[in-house]
Amino acid sequence: MSGQVNRIMDTILLNVEQDLKFKINNPLFDNSKQTENLNLQYYNTLLKHYSTRLNRNERNTRAYLKDEIRRLKFKTSNNFADKIRYGRLARWINRFLSLRNNGIKFNRTIVNGFQNKIGQRENFLLLDKAIKDAGFNQDISKSLEKLIAQGLPKFHIRYTDVRCPETEFILHFNIIPGTGAYQFANFEAAGRLQIEHNYGLQEHLWHSFSLNADVQISATEASRLVNGKSICKENDTWITLGNNNAYSTDRFNLEAELKKLPIQKMSAIEYKKLTNALKFGASKEVTLILDGIPVKYNLEASPSHQCIRILDKNKQLVDLPALKERTSKQSKLLANIEKQSEAKVIKMRR
Repeated sequence: MSGQVNRIMDTILLNVEQDLKFKINNPLFDNSKQTENLNLQYYNTLLKHYSTRLNRNERNTRAYLKDEIRRLKFKTSNNFADKIRYGRLARWINRFLSLRNNGIKFNRTIVNGFQNKIGQRENFLLLDKAIKDAGFNQDISKSLEKLIAQGLPKFHIRYTDVRCPETEFILHFNIIPGTGAYQFANFEAAGRLQIEHNYGLQEHLWHSFSLNADVQISATEASRLVNGKSICKENDTWITLGNNNAYSTDRFNLEAELKKLPIQKMSAIEYKKLTNALKFGASKEVTLILDGIPVKYNLEASPSHQCIRILDKNKQLVDLPALKERTSKQSKLLANIEKQSEAKVIKMRR
């Protein structure tokens, strides 16, 4: 009866769950031989422990247990006689003679169904963590769960992120051989299509980023790189992405260049935020003091040109020497106007 307690099946499923979790969390570690030997020992122990006072379900599961022991002996033994004794044909004859063939099939269906259910759940949790660790924080759980359930050899998911509005992503997943579980293998990123005044739509340039690469790139960093920005991964070494998917590197001392700019005095925390943003490939607004006048501009690191670019509110490049000269002239003009106004007031008083 299906409603009866089945202690043997409960114990088998507990062991199956442990094996699955290990395989999914260690996809590159081949422990199949060790697992087979451990399961053979474990199932023999169960067979001895559960031998009397069994209900109908437990008797059928015990017959399934015997069949699994024969299968494991066939796989683990190097003895030719064992290969004949426990081979597929011999196991089929044993099932037929035991008159429990249907019960064994039913138990195998339960175990396989449990493996699929637990495997998909554990695999989903592992993939969800890997996706978030790579910086993809938008919820794609529904699409991910549905695609895992399909059992395809590989699949992809298109991804957009409000934090990277200028970038499109494609996340790639493939099945790990011998496990039935998936891994987050790599992702592609490209700058969004932009209207060009003379040439119409600009072609997408997709760049691939591997999760196993020596240089680990997050989603936000990839967004900066595919949009022509440079990022600093360590010390003064900056990387830029070329059209052939290769990185170019530059040595660039950001803080030395910042000291050359007439930036309004800021706290240590504000300065740290500024350097972190620029190293991350982002633009950051600062106040420049030009001839005593505070003016807001955006800064952007440009290691390939060994400079810090200054941009106005329309994201147009500003020439600092010309800006200083223009500001100086404006200051002098304002000073002359003030002097003339003061002179007129003095005359009127006289």
